Amino acid sequence: MVAKPVIIATTQARSNLAAQHLIAADYFRAQVAEIEANGNPSRQVFAPPEYRHCWFASVVFAALATEANAHDLMTTVDRNEPSPGPGRRFRSEDLRKPLLERYSLLYEAAMSGKKLPLDQGVGQNARALVLLRDEIVHYKTEWRSSAVVSKRMEALLRSRIPLCPFACGDIFFPEQCVSAAAAAWAVSTAREFMVSFSQATRYRLNV
Repeated sequence: MVAKPVIIATTQARSNLAAQHLIAADYFRAQVAEIEANGNPSRQVFAPPEYRHCWFASVVFAALATEANAHDLMTTVDRNEPSPGPGRRFRSEDLRKPLLERYSLLYEAAMSGKKLPLDQGVGQNARALVLLRDEIVHYKTEWRSSAVVSKRMEALLRSRIPLCPFACGDIFFPEQCVSAAAAAWAVSTAREFMVSFSQATRYRLNV
């Protein structure tokens, strides 16, 4: 009697934080939209505090999704997974570089040295999203009479997002830029950037 072979298989699982962060961003976007839809917004009505809280969260989580995605792609070789780059192993200091520099390294590795286009289209929007997230996370209080950061953010974002429909202060950031449409822009920008990056480079899509 011939013994039957015994097959032993193991499975591995890991968390996909890029997708989880993007889901969180979309959840908070929906909260902002719901408050706006049910709050009868006007220039005489102020939004409840959670309106801004959820808006901040939607922007930050959208940017966090792109951060997690970049880290995942840069460590692909370390996990012995297929990569469009020629088996490039990134250095630990590369993993600590600014976000768009990391995407540039990934892009150059996969595209034979070509530069990641960040001065137009979805790349330009991604750059704007990262700068907005940075200002939220590293915000420094400034006098309204100068409002240097607010003016800089307005020049960058005013053409991309509608103003807050509720009554608010007279500076663009962090007051007039808060809206459901702005939250939707942040989430869609993060998603479109990761999708277009994957399509161009053939890196795995995580969202």
